[in-house]
Amino acid sequence: MESARWIVLIRERFPLPVYFLLSGGFAFSGVMLGDGYLHPIPSFLSFLGILLFFFVLRIMDEIKDYEKDRIAHPQRPLPRGVLSPPQVESMIVRSSWVMAVFGLFLGGLFNWWAGLMYLGLTVHLWLMYREFYLGAWLEERPLVYAVSHQLVLIWLCLFSVFLTSPEMRWNAEPYYFALLCLGSFFSYEISRKMSPQADPVLRTYRQVYGVGGSFLIVLCTTALACYSALQLNGFTFLLIPNALLLLSFLRLPMGNHKIVEGLASVSLILHLWAVVIVETLERWI
Repeated sequence: MESARWIVLIRERFPLPVYFLLSGGFAFSGVMLGDGYLHPIPSFLSFLGILLFFFVLRIMDEIKDYEKDRIAHPQRPLPRGVLSPPQVESMIVRSSWVMAVFGLFLGGLFNWWAGLMYLGLTVHLWLMYREFYLGAWLEERPLVYAVSHQLVLIWLCLFSVFLTSPEMRWNAEPYYFALLCLGSFFSYEISRKMSPQADPVLRTYRQVYGVGGSFLIVLCTTALACYSALQLNGFTFLLIPNALLLLSFLRLPMGNHKIVEGLASVSLILHLWAVVIVETLERWI
């Protein structure tokens, strides 16, 4: 049965505990940024919409990486034939339409600012899938490629905030929250590709820019996260994981790339859940 094949792909390439943690951070922090309360129905719908986004993003990457995975990761579901590329491509199209309808639904149920952000998210995601119709040009410019793809997170963060607090579109906090998540997620994206054993066909950041160049990119992205944290009251605790991540790059010449990846993962989770952490602590103290 095809459903059993999808379960295999989800289990191996879309581990639900990990993506629940990511989606929950974006959704709950965004909803709480407005008035400090976790409104049940909007929080659930935001979580659902963000989880759907990550699922579509994941299967899009499975298609885009298919030829490389056949060489570097033949054990993954698509290269070993669990699902065929046409099956996954069909799911991408159907899921993209579901996202578009979901955005219209939220716009009518809550407010059109949230709906527009989710529709913008859907369009940006589709353009990412099509490599902005500049695939060959972007392929030669990995950093431009990365920036064009990471910017989708701004739509995601603003959607989660505007769902319950559209009036905050005139305030600075939602945009600093978006930049906070963008900086941390970008740092993670670079840091998780520091393995010296990666197949050359993958063209990781370490292979393209070297350890020094990769560090400079992460320095810029963590600076963005730190600046945004300073602009958000009570978020200065995030300076610590950013500093530790930068210091961990000193271990890369000795082959300890797992330390960098681990610290980047912890830092990312803390950034995504920062609003929930801050609001909870303020209530307890």
